[in-house]
Amino acid sequence: EVTGFLRPLKDWHVASIGSLAIGQEISVTALQTLAAYATVANQGVWVKPHLIQKFVASDGRVLSETKPETRRVLSEAVAQQMNQMMQQVVDEGTGKRAQMGNYTVAGKTGTPQKYIPGLGYKSGKFTPTFVGFVPATQPRLTILVKLDEPNTAYARDSMTPLFRDVQEYAVRILGVPPDVVKSP
Repeated sequence: EVTGFLRPLKDWHVASIGSLAIGQEISVTALQTLAAYATVANQGVWVKPHLIQKFVASDGRVLSETKPETRRVLSEAVAQQMNQMMQQVVDEGTGKRAQMGNYTVAGKTGTPQKYIPGLGYKSGKFTPTFVGFVPATQPRLTILVKLDEPNTAYARDSMTPLFRDVQEYAVRILGVPPDVVKSP
């Protein structure tokens, strides 16, 4: 895993505040982004990303189990506020197409300009993303989807349907129970 990039404050220029607000002058990996969203889903507790939770023998005995590093990085109150804001993105904003039937979904679209090292930001080229978690009331999955220069640049059009398809498949395969009961 590589280290993210954020220029030291002393090296910021006049436009840095505006640039940072739209995702420029900063660099993080997909895994770092996913871990940040999972922290919100975990009520403010960061869990070091890991691949294997445990090894289980055919008779059900746990042979070994990963005990990942954890630490609180957000208060529960702040994490809950962020969760609610991300639910609003899906319920009322750019993430509407990520909605999924009987599940609450929290997430955020992103439509960054494509950055080419040594050349800068590429005009008219984007790498849209959608990151979210489901069910938002009791998160079980955090998912990130990203495309490099899709035909439709905006994440609301290209990424939210892809995210919905991935999460629908994942909750079905993992047997995640719905958290919304619709009236007949």
